[in-house]
Amino acid sequence: SVTAEISNSVIRDARGGCRSNAVNLDAARYCRTPLIDPESPEFTRGVGDIRNVTIEGMAITPDREYPLINPETNAVRFEIHDFRREPSDNAGETLLLRYLSPSRVRLFGLSEPQLAQVLADSKLMQCEVIPHADGTCGIDAVTDYHDTLVLRAGGFAFFAIDRLDYPSPEGC
Repeated sequence: SVTAEISNSVIRDARGGCRSNAVNLDAARYCRTPLIDPESPEFTRGVGDIRNVTIEGMAITPDREYPLINPETNAVRFEIHDFRREPSDNAGETLLLRYLSPSRVRLFGLSEPQLAQVLADSKLMQCEVIPHADGTCGIDAVTDYHDTLVLRAGGFAFFAIDRLDYPSPEGC
């Protein structure tokens, strides 16, 4: 997605293990020959082009200590529903979000300990905590390029990224 759009895709019921990331949207930052320098001023508004991508019902067992979900690219309407992290001895993060253009990020279905950990370990420009009737919590945040959101363990009900500067279709 560094130079080409990935769009209009749905992935359902993916199950298995992974050695690196289950969802890798890192704009090839960590390749042996990176396509971009993430600290270059040219990319401080983000990089990449993900649009209308949904993942539903994913259950992953980590095999190493890498983030399972690594969204470091521009995205419009990128969503993950019902993500389950299966038990494992590996301690990599469930979600590590950074290097985004200004975006609205939502993460729902967190337990109280998960919420406390996210709030303690993340650096978010604006963040609202939202309690739910089922006893879970969520956050609705606005991020910028140097903000981070870290979920260290467990799964969640819903995660979404929506770039703020993306032009809306006429009439919306």
